[in-house]
Amino acid sequence: MTQWVENVPVSGYLAEPAADARWCHIWTEHPVAVARLHAFWLAWQELTDPPPAATSDPAPGTATTTTPPSTVETGA
Repeated sequence: MTQWVENVPVSGYLAEPAADARWCHIWTEHPVAVARLHAFWLAWQELTDPPPAATSDPAPGTATTTTPPSTVETGA
């Protein structure tokens, strides 16, 4: 995660100096920063990792088709 933090948010979002932008280079020593960056990293992975490849052969014992829901008639 450390390498990702240094390469993605720090280099991309904090590269432009601004009056109100502060970044502590020892962020790993701040538990709140680590927790927030970890959540950011997990979300980044979820949104950028490719979906797993579908297998051509389903696992034994699994259904390959869906069954339509049963229709319930009402006496109205």
